[in-house]
Amino acid sequence: MSLVSDLNEEESKYVTQFGDRTERWIDLAQLCVLYGLDDADKYIMRAADCMIGYGWRKDVWIFDVLSAVEMVQKSGKADVRPWLETLAPFIDQITRFTDGDETRHCTKAFGAGCQALQRCLG
Repeated sequence: MSLVSDLNEEESKYVTQFGDRTERWIDLAQLCVLYGLDDADKYIMRAADCMIGYGWRKDVWIFDVLSAVEMVQKSGKADVRPWLETLAPFIDQITRFTDGDETRHCTKAFGAGCQALQRCLG
């Protein structure tokens, strides 16, 4: 087994707080991207699932998700356009269901990510 598989298996054994779990899934996705391993998209999806279920302070996790999507896009391991299309309605409405303290810049970060993707695609 690989280190990533071992960490995945270990994380899956225990019940932990959504915030902690989200962070670990993002870490695994980033590790996969960094070392050219498969399954980065699987860990991003698990992180997104946790983020949606995370009640307290879930609003700031969107920046971690955007960062992870950007890393996967830069690696070329997956087409992130469908991910951005899925995130777009959520980000468009984020200040309506959060207090906006940490999220008011989210739409700008999302827009910058979309522009960077567009430049890469030519």
